[in-house]
Amino acid sequence: MSAEISCPTPVVKNGVRFEGGPPPYKHLSSVTFRCNSGYEMNGQATLTCEMNGWSADVPSCIAGVGIHVGEERLG
Repeated sequence: MSAEISCPTPVVKNGVRFEGGPPPYKHLSSVTFRCNSGYEMNGQATLTCEMNGWSADVPSCIAGVGIHVGEERLG
């Protein structure tokens, strides 16, 4: 007997699941993320649950170039 293959729920800060079903993520299920407005994807947006875990590292969403975070002003 083989154990059922599953992958942990990926969490993408400043991003949301765009395609794919909700957890649990079983073998060969896929999930695609997109970043919130003002953030850019760093990494692969689509992940597939494989025998040894996700097909790639969970992506991150980073503040886009030219985007100001917060309202801090000096002077």
